[in-house]
Amino acid sequence: MSKKNNNEKKNYENNNEKNIYGSEKGIPELVLSDFIYKKNELFVKGFPENKGLIVFYAPWCSHCIKLSNLMFDLAYSYMNVFTIYAVNCENIDKENDKLCYYAEIEKYPTIKYITPDGMIKEYTNHIDPDSLIFFINSQL
Repeated sequence: MSKKNNNEKKNYENNNEKNIYGSEKGIPELVLSDFIYKKNELFVKGFPENKGLIVFYAPWCSHCIKLSNLMFDLAYSYMNVFTIYAVNCENIDKENDKLCYYAEIEKYPTIKYITPDGMIKEYTNHIDPDSLIFFINSQL
């Protein structure tokens, strides 16, 4: 492999390891160990209030990066009322590739929501500010 290709591979690998979100940014990153998979359904372990959205993303995805600004704004606006979480599907060290398989993630970004019993369900509305705000308000 040429030095140029080696550097490109290294940059790609480093980019995949970066999380767009994080607790320090107001949106906690979840990993496989935060979930329970039983009877072909995915549940969040010990989810305190059962009100939240989960953004499944890849750090190299330009649409995911663009969406992050909106999600940061929503997380701040609904702080202590409705929680936004994120899952980096490229984080294989935390087995998030398995998590994204269980969650049936087929494209990035994908948003899912958490039902009152902790089950993860598909968010099927548009991914735009008005639709997300309407959805969040309907869950409160």
